Amino acid sequence: MTTVIENIEGAVKAAEKVVSGAFQEGSPAAEVKAIEAEIKTIEISTEEKLNLRNLENDFLKNTLEMQRLQGLLSTTQKQFPSYIQSLAKKYSVDEKLFQFDAIKQVFSKL
Repeated sequence: MTTVIENIEGAVKAAEKVVSGAFQEGSPAAEVKAIEAEIKTIEISTEEKLNLRNLENDFLKNTLEMQRLQGLLSTTQKQFPSYIQSLAKKYSVDEKLFQFDAIKQVFSKL
């Protein structure tokens, strides 16, 4: 914590030197450019960093869950028609004359 405070104090002192020198030059645009040149990084708070990490973790977890569910969906999409075909074979249903009604769960004549 003291290191962060010391870094901030050092940045402020450096900015004060630049600002005081820029005021002597007189141009507001020169002041802004001089200050921007001295600033290397802008730190965010620890709480904000933690929030970002939590959001990133949630995003990654949700991405993995979506991939898992897509795999299950793909498997189910393949299983459903093959199961209907196995039922058609079991009950000797001619699929050219009958189709499976998934809502009523019966083979209906076309």
